[in-house]
Amino acid sequence: MLLVKTSIGPSKIHGIGLFATQFIPKGEVLWRFEPGFDLELSKDDILRLSPPAQVQVLKYSYLDKAWS
Repeated sequence: MLLVKTSIGPSKIHGIGLFATQFIPKGEVLWRFEPGFDLELSKDDILRLSPPAQVQVLKYSYLDKAWS
């Protein structure tokens, strides 16, 4: 769950971007895992998805480095 105010909009880097709409001081906590809101998927969960869904999940999700 994001803990800072954000908005989505056109990105000069990659299509659509997520942008902070507030000042974020150094060291500020930006996100925390919130069960019931955030989703945790195993490798098997992702492999059961259709190929296009797998692409979307892997492109737009946080990937835990211990997972790969």
